[in-house]
Amino acid sequence: MYQSYFDLKSLPFKTTPDLELFYKNGSREEILEALIYTVTRGDGIIKVTGEVGSGKTMLLRLLASKLPSQFEVVYINSPNLSAMDIVLYICSELKIPISNSDHKFTLTNALNHKLLELHSMGRKVVMLVDEAQSMTYDGLEELRLLSNIETDKHKLLQIVLFGQPELDVAIENPKIRQLKSRISYNIYVPPLSSEDVQAYLNHRMRKCGYTGLDVFGLPISKKIQKITDGLPRNINILADKLLMILFGSGDKVVTDKHLRSISRYEFNSRDAESDYLNYILLSVVFIVLITVVVYLFIPSKDIGLVPANTVLIEQSNGYKQTSKIVEQATVGKLPKEDSQAVVQKLLNISNTNKGEIKLIGGDKINGNRSSETKQTNYRIENPSAILNDKEALLKILSYHSKARDWLLNLDDGYVIQLSTRHIRSLDTILTFFDETVIDPKSLYILIDYNKDKDVYRLKVFYKSSVNFKSLQQELVSLPKRLKRSGPYIITTKQLVQNLHSTDLKLKEIGIINE
Repeated sequence: MYQSYFDLKSLPFKTTPDLELFYKNGSREEILEALIYTVTRGDGIIKVTGEVGSGKTMLLRLLASKLPSQFEVVYINSPNLSAMDIVLYICSELKIPISNSDHKFTLTNALNHKLLELHSMGRKVVMLVDEAQSMTYDGLEELRLLSNIETDKHKLLQIVLFGQPELDVAIENPKIRQLKSRISYNIYVPPLSSEDVQAYLNHRMRKCGYTGLDVFGLPISKKIQKITDGLPRNINILADKLLMILFGSGDKVVTDKHLRSISRYEFNSRDAESDYLNYILLSVVFIVLITVVVYLFIPSKDIGLVPANTVLIEQSNGYKQTSKIVEQATVGKLPKEDSQAVVQKLLNISNTNKGEIKLIGGDKINGNRSSETKQTNYRIENPSAILNDKEALLKILSYHSKARDWLLNLDDGYVIQLSTRHIRSLDTILTFFDETVIDPKSLYILIDYNKDKDVYRLKVFYKSSVNFKSLQQELVSLPKRLKRSGPYIITTKQLVQNLHSTDLKLKEIGIINE
């Protein structure tokens, strides 16, 4: 309906991949070039992960279309096949004569001969697997076995796995631990930033023939990015609806009024704004009632001074995992035990909404970090080391010391590494994790020295266990925002080795552990 209104040659926001509309920025072109390079070079197994709707299938199809002509491409889009079915499918795609009565050994042997024949002709075979997170463990193990087919110098079958972050979790399973070691490259497809969302939207409009002023400005693109999590498929769905609204209203540029007419229900399991308002109203009612009870029924003659006696309830928005301050309620000047009792009652109420209570001027109850301390086990002999800012370095070392003590007291086991960040990003890290549903008491931040690149980084860790499976379950249950950084499980033994290497380097530059 809106196609002629905007003078478009085709629809710009279809949800099916259109190679002509490929958006090169937002790391997409770099990822495509990396895939072409690694496949043509002959590296074994490559893994590409990203959230649902991040553009993995578009990259897969572009890769298939841009590979040199000597490549035979086997494309599997039904990955929940059995190990036997995978071999049958590859044989069928390579036109190998097969029979229903053939045993797996016969099929594998025939496949091996076919791959050798193609190699002698100067041809290569690459298998592209879409939705690989749906593969069974037997199927993934079969891929590992197939990747072993090779000559003395060359792999005869290359494999590229495209999947959601659940694929990372599956590969950590001890049943297929050998597969992980065969993966040459791990590539992550990130969501689009606000600036990229604006460029993406207007790029697709232009590619489809639009010649007017930009339909999507930066302010509205920022809001679209938040609603859609920066995922191209969600962006396409929302943009298509917005163009329909513009057509109906006779407008040519998207504004807030057009965006408000679309419910967030279409991008979440429920309407985030509506639920959030309900949370606010319920919390305000409870706070008012409890405040009245406190003032009416606690005798004033027993009241004593308590520092930090203002209570804030922080509600957690389940869709974006961001915290919102909902309402303030003065508890009053109570004896400490009474004040804590009132706070606990408030906590019990707010827990139904995943809320959190903190005392202004004091420690947060049930969770967050206490006031930032600069106590550290390190002595700085070189004030210009790393940051050339002694105060900032002291702050980082205070977290490093805490994490160091925690790590050295762990039994041999495993730890979840949430992310690796720039050495100057401590405040950003703390803000980011404050805005998630993770208990900050469970976070540990270590300085890490990468000797290959000669850089210092901050690594964020979360929970430990001697049970690998329990940490796998923790990975699956992490908030969506955290999964984007590709968290994974690492052994405490490896971390301790890295810590000792880092401490030696710190000592070398004048930061001494005492």
